[in-house]
Amino acid sequence: MSWELANEPRRLDLSWVNRTACLLKELAPRQLVTTGVEGKISSNNFSNDHASPCIDYATFHLWVQNWNIFDPHNASATLPLAIDYAKNYIDFHAAYKDKPIVLEEFGISRDNGNYMPTGPVAVRNQYYQVVLNHSRSHGVPTNFWAYGGEGRPRIPAANWSQGDAFIGDPPHEPQGWYSVYNDDRSTLNLIKEFATMESTSSANKLLFPISICLFTTALLI
Repeated sequence: MSWELANEPRRLDLSWVNRTACLLKELAPRQLVTTGVEGKISSNNFSNDHASPCIDYATFHLWVQNWNIFDPHNASATLPLAIDYAKNYIDFHAAYKDKPIVLEEFGISRDNGNYMPTGPVAVRNQYYQVVLNHSRSHGVPTNFWAYGGEGRPRIPAANWSQGDAFIGDPPHEPQGWYSVYNDDRSTLNLIKEFATMESTSSANKLLFPISICLFTTALLI
């Protein structure tokens, strides 16, 4: 569906953005192109980052745990803070109207920071519900991170090694951190519920037929 210039690029050279995006459009004129930026947490000027005529839509990411807002070992105190932060972060980016925009990545660990595939997910589901609902209220398509399917970590919380299953977590990060597995029925049912709802934004209806964009191909440069 789409090409990214990079995953979470920072301090963007806007001439490079335009040059590279336009090259992709020349090579793949029927595919979409975007930047892959995280949003205002790493962007000096979010609008300028997406201003190139060869950029079709804007992106932002939401990582309350990575950004030390949410602590799974102290969820009772930090989940409300994470939810408030997430809503405000979505509000800020939803106000951008120059082009369609996608919440391209969001996630949270299993409860209590448990890396075991059988670990509980009640807090995670609560957070997913808020993010998906708030994004939908703005008509912002949303992609959870990440579907691990039938894969399982060889050693939960260890980094990926040759021969291990691919479960969504990057190789340099603890395996099983943000993975959603094929038997995480409560989380999958929640995602499915939102995936079958129509977007409330007419602009996003034209670009995305459903409100959950499951995958965006990343071109790492």
